[in-house]
Amino acid sequence: MSTHPTSIPSTLPSPLPSALRTAIFSALLATPSSIPTIQRTFSSALDSSGWTRRSNERILELLRTGQCATFDEVMERVLVESGRGASDKGGARLRLPERAVEEGIKVVRAELERADVRVKRDGDEDEDE
Repeated sequence: MSTHPTSIPSTLPSPLPSALRTAIFSALLATPSSIPTIQRTFSSALDSSGWTRRSNERILELLRTGQCATFDEVMERVLVESGRGASDKGGARLRLPERAVEEGIKVVRAELERADVRVKRDGDEDEDE
């Protein structure tokens, strides 16, 4: 019998509850090609949008100009500049392209469904009712 949920809602709290996060990871890891498929799809979407090149250039700039000296400093700065950090300093220079995010969501949903985890979409009726 499967230990992962058979159904998850389309909108979830952030961060995910630990048990749900573990169940999702377990379901994806149970299918050997799921994680590589997700990684390949998301990387391709980021590359085709130019995000990978822009982020590499920005990281090199941060290191060369001395604005960052450690990996942790670079990661903090990249998170801020991608709109994911705690501060809004620096704007969102490295915001993830919407198309890449949409492709990522689409492939994760497909891989979860392939692992027999149903992702409810808005408007879906609950099967248990």
